[in-house]
Amino acid sequence: MMKKQTAVTVLIMMALLGAHAENLAPRFERVRSIDGSFSIGERGRLLVPSDVFGQARNFPNDLRILSSEGMQWPYFLYVPTEGVVTGQLVPEILNRAFVPGDHPYLQFDLVIPQEGSKKRIHNQIKLKTTGQGFIRRVEVFTRHSEQPDGLMAVGHLIDFPRQSKARNRSVRYPDSDSDRLHVRIYSNAQNADEIFGLTSATLGYRAESTMEYETVIAPNISVPDREKEKHAQTYLFDLGEENRPVERLVFNVETPSFARSVSVYARNTSHDPWAWAGSGEIHMLEDDEQVEVKIHAKHRFIKVHVFHYDDAPLTIQSIQLEAAPRYLVFEAASEGPAGLYYRAWDLQSPHYDLKGRIETKALATLPIFQTLEAAPNEAASAQPWRKYSKWLGILAVGGVSLLVLGVIASMLKQQK
Repeated sequence: MMKKQTAVTVLIMMALLGAHAENLAPRFERVRSIDGSFSIGERGRLLVPSDVFGQARNFPNDLRILSSEGMQWPYFLYVPTEGVVTGQLVPEILNRAFVPGDHPYLQFDLVIPQEGSKKRIHNQIKLKTTGQGFIRRVEVFTRHSEQPDGLMAVGHLIDFPRQSKARNRSVRYPDSDSDRLHVRIYSNAQNADEIFGLTSATLGYRAESTMEYETVIAPNISVPDREKEKHAQTYLFDLGEENRPVERLVFNVETPSFARSVSVYARNTSHDPWAWAGSGEIHMLEDDEQVEVKIHAKHRFIKVHVFHYDDAPLTIQSIQLEAAPRYLVFEAASEGPAGLYYRAWDLQSPHYDLKGRIETKALATLPIFQTLEAAPNEAASAQPWRKYSKWLGILAVGGVSLLVLGVIASMLKQQK
């Protein structure tokens, strides 16, 4: 009798655990077939479609790449980043003087520290001055004698006092190994008689690798009066899906000369409060141009304020929303077709070793595969109970535990 009960218990446990570990496809409500057929070990990238961000319940934890038999393929989320090489030099400041005239300016020389006979390369100067609420022209010259040699760059220091992050303190110029620079900072055009001081000056080197951003399709929608801001142009965008990442805005402006501060907010539904997504400044002054604002948003709706205050509104042709592309890097674990499955109820983050087996520099060379249109997952429709697999598994383990306890109790009773 005891052997029979034990055998029954073991069979029930194996059946329940086996059912829990079988084909995973019915766990997911949505699927996008991958265009192509694969061989074992083949690697590639999938660009995450926009609808997956909004329809996944716990992106990217409830995503899986499955074969037609429901076998898991290892994958990981890869987000390219801009490769930036930076360095900083603290120069000595000499000959500081304020020069009067029709266009007064503060001038000074910067002596760059050297490492023995090796010359230091620099291409950026960062300046902090006293005061607030200004637009100040900056000229950067090389200097090898008593007089400045050649103008290397013209930039502008910008500070909008009503927004703490809407400022520009840097001027870029071509790579230089000059050991001395001459700098002129002109007075604010709206307050030519101001006297201001230099707080700090640092030199640096910055080299960025170009990265292609993904354009996020987001049409303009009408802006209700309650969403508008006084002294600002307001734009409202609908990305179509919730939780859609956006990293920057690129402005196409026809106005020839301007400097404006920008504030950005985001939310997922019309009932949510607006969340701060970022701010910055855009300008086109002489040859100095800055028309990008970096933000951090993962929402459906984006609201943009471009402040003009007492100036005329800008003629803005378009505002382009962009994001770093999100890729799913995968490795085929079986022959044949596969699909991207998502929108599951209770899946935890997967733990594959694929990321550790691929060098970072090799990721950009992997082929990109396309997914077909999203569709309801027929396997989930045929087995609707599977979305509760986690709870069924817990109940199964609990039931088996009770059976085992019953067998033990029966054994103890027989022994007595």
